[in-house]
Amino acid sequence: MKELISPSALKKRGSGKVKSERKKTLIVCEGTETEPTYFKDMVKDLKIANTDVYIEPGRHSNPSSVVRTAIDLYEQDLEFELIYCLIDTDEFGKDIDLASSMLKEHTFSRRKKSLGGDRYPQAKILRSDPCIEVWFLLHYEVLRRPFVKANKSAAQNCKEYLKNTHLKDYSEKYNGLYSLIKKNGLKACEESVRLRAWLEKNDCINPFTQIDELYLDLHEKVFAPAKR
Repeated sequence: MKELISPSALKKRGSGKVKSERKKTLIVCEGTETEPTYFKDMVKDLKIANTDVYIEPGRHSNPSSVVRTAIDLYEQDLEFELIYCLIDTDEFGKDIDLASSMLKEHTFSRRKKSLGGDRYPQAKILRSDPCIEVWFLLHYEVLRRPFVKANKSAAQNCKEYLKNTHLKDYSEKYNGLYSLIKKNGLKACEESVRLRAWLEKNDCINPFTQIDELYLDLHEKVFAPAKR
């Protein structure tokens, strides 16, 4: 996949959109409400001119099911150029390894010959540890505290922290989240990069997210030049 633009580069881009041949991107989420609603609202807001973005929940809420759903949807369609599998790592243990192996070992069928671009799709897993709420929190603060299991799961504690500190009405059925936090999207991207560097330096694994990569990719598509 071509290199994604940085938050600073996005700030410098113009606002004009250029029409191009339509492509297809697939996003499969572990959650059935929070993630699909957030990304559907983002795509609707961006009005991406040359890419159709399909957002689907996994058949079950675990990493291997997300990957299996993504594989099955591609093989039924044979048009998706990019495939993102969004997973939360909280308490899934070996199933995370299984999901990674499934995606790595699957031999994707060739994309339809009539389509431009790569012959085969590019598929990847984007993780959040313990859950996607880490990405939402980075819209508000510099996050340097781990979320651990204590009476409740690490993911539940992360969600409660978000609710208690920034979004008092937050739940997995929260409507309008994207609109509420989108003004801090680039800030969250920058904080995600800093957080990963901090985790590596301090030999920690949590909190962690890679959702910034998808965020930047979707925003890059808005400004993608047309092929000539």
